[in-house]
Order: sequence, then structure tokens, then C-alpha cells
Amino acid sequence: MSNAPQTGQPKWNKWRLLAFLLLVGIAWAVRRFESESEDASVERPETATAAEVAADDAPTVDLTEELSSVSVEQENVDQVENESGTGNAKPKLGQLREVGKKVFVSTAGLKYGPGSADGHRLLHVMQHAEDDSEKPIHGVFEGSKEEILAAIDEAWLLVKEKSKQVKTEEQGGRQVFTIDLKRRVGYTGGEVGKRKNHPACTKIRIVIEDENEVVSAYPTDR
Repeated sequence: MSNAPQTGQPKWNKWRLLAFLLLVGIAWAVRRFESESEDASVERPETATAAEVAADDAPTVDLTEELSSVSVEQENVDQVENESGTGNAKPKLGQLREVGKKVFVSTAGLKYGPGSADGHRLLHVMQHAEDDSEKPIHGVFEGSKEEILAAIDEAWLLVKEKSKQVKTEEQGGRQVFTIDLKRRVGYTGGEVGKRKNHPACTKIRIVIEDENEVVSAYPTDR
């Protein structure tokens, strides 16, 4: 006697296959989210609006080309003073010297190293050298790359001096400094900035970890 055909089995296998594929897709999405979560959280201080949070993601830029355009190998302070002939000249703010593999320290003592979705903190900061209309909100520096780094150094000196122009917050082991330079340093861009006719920014927000390592820096009007 032959067994009766099991007509329901193919349909059951089909649903099991669909369920398996769905689980695989969910697992892949979770792994991708976890791999990106560290950089995303770093760039988003608690004081940021929802629009600023959405504006943090940025495309990757060629590391070698961009670093070569913003970094300058500096000699030590004594050599700078001797060359100036004054003996008391101060090095220019925003100048960088390499202290390790792709690790740079600015005149004011800020450290820029590898990290973020852009591959390097300098690259991330320089994403704020121009507007990005596709982002909800985007702080934009004005001036050359050297002037941007100098403005950030100027802001950092006020932090070190514990100036009243500085507001400090803690976020997950990192410090978020908002420094009012009392002058225009950039403007608010992105969709919100365009809608508000690009309001001027007089403040710079710097996110720091391990005392002097830059995570992010950008202009803000808040």
C-alpha cells in the first residue's frame, strides 16, 4: 500500500524558509546598527536637537589627501622663537604637529587622531567647512581650514582658562564644551538653516574624551 501524498508539506516548508530569511535580515540589521552606534552616540551631545542628531552622519573622505591639506609638520616652540628673532613670539594657533601615526596635536594642545565614521577626527571636523543641504541641521565654519583650526584652538584656550564664556556638560565619559567667542565663526546650515536664512553662529561646540582628544567640533547658535 502506498503512502498518501502530503500535500501540506511544501506549503509549510515555504513558510519556514520565509521565516528563516526574515530572521537573517533582522540579525544583519542589528549587527550593522551596533557597529555604527559608537560613532553616532559620540557626535550627539544630550543638548543636541533631534535635527542635529540626524545631521551627524557624513560620507567618508579620502584620508591621505584631506589630512595633507590641513596638517602642517611644526617644529618645537624654541625653534619658532629663534627663527622669529624676537625670543618671545608665540606659535600661531591651529598649527598641527604629528606626534604619532596619523595623530596630530594643535598649538593649544588639542589632539586629533583616527576615529569616527570618516576615518579621522580631522576629517569629521572638516565636514563642517561647508554646508550640507541634505542634513536637517549642520553647523558650518567660515574661513580656510587653517582659520577653522585656529578658531577651535582659541575656543579651547578659553576652556583651559575656565572662562565664563564656556558651558560644560558631561556625556558618557566625554565632556561637551560650548564656547561663545563673541564673534561670528560660522552659520547654521542644512534644511533648518536655509529655512531660517542661515543664522550666524558665535559659539563653537567641542566634544572631548581623555582630557584633550577631539571627538567633534562645530559652530552652533545655541
